[in-house]
Amino acid sequence: MIPPHGEPLPQQALTESSWGVGRIAVALVAPLPVLALALAPSAHAAAVGAPIEEAVAVHITTGGFSQLGDAVSKVVPESIAIEASSGELACAESDATPLDWSLDPLDVVLSVDQVGIDTTNGDIAVSLFATLDSSESALTVVGDCTVLTDLDETCGLQLPTTAMNVTMAVDITETSGVFDVTVSDPVFDISPVGNPLSDCTFSSAVGTMLGQDPELLSSLIASLVAPELDALGPSLEAPLEEALNSLQIESAVDLLGTPLD
Repeated sequence: MIPPHGEPLPQQALTESSWGVGRIAVALVAPLPVLALALAPSAHAAAVGAPIEEAVAVHITTGGFSQLGDAVSKVVPESIAIEASSGELACAESDATPLDWSLDPLDVVLSVDQVGIDTTNGDIAVSLFATLDSSESALTVVGDCTVLTDLDETCGLQLPTTAMNVTMAVDITETSGVFDVTVSDPVFDISPVGNPLSDCTFSSAVGTMLGQDPELLSSLIASLVAPELDALGPSLEAPLEEALNSLQIESAVDLLGTPLD
């Protein structure tokens, strides 16, 4: 239950995180997360026409964060299928023509290590801290690459375990005790990818290029994974709404410190 006006919520029930939602206050209380809806009183009477300050904030406990985090992690796909693709790669500015490459299909395997929910900036941001690797595949290269000329070979390819961070903004609105969630498109960052090639001469050239530009392969992998992750935001909306709407709801309203039951 919401304590009487002037008394703080129990310290063990709250975290440092909060964000404003107009005139609704929501507290997710551990061990059973409870949504407590309260209309906050004004400290003084405002003049007619004066703007109304934001009256309350949302406080989420560790138990509430855990429940929302679980809902997020269950939606993240365990793997992403990358179809066969091809493109060009200039190994150096001096190359007369880019190197042609073609990649066989492969599965990018995702493992979520942690889900973070941050409200310190006044809004809600969900961050997925994950690692990725891949099944075995093959990369065929044809052309010239710096000192390597007339390449026409197939390399073994398998992505090493690489850290990845995905961030999404979450907007939560509440109407008559029913929550609506909107999640933005994901923004993700992949750590520098080590040399994934083997069993070919071109592997040595890639090792040299990674020494000069550690982000070379990260950008390529990001371009392949991004279209598959674009659907992650909308796919989180229903599970988060279900997690919020399934919680027990208690309400209390007071006017200038006087409870109205």
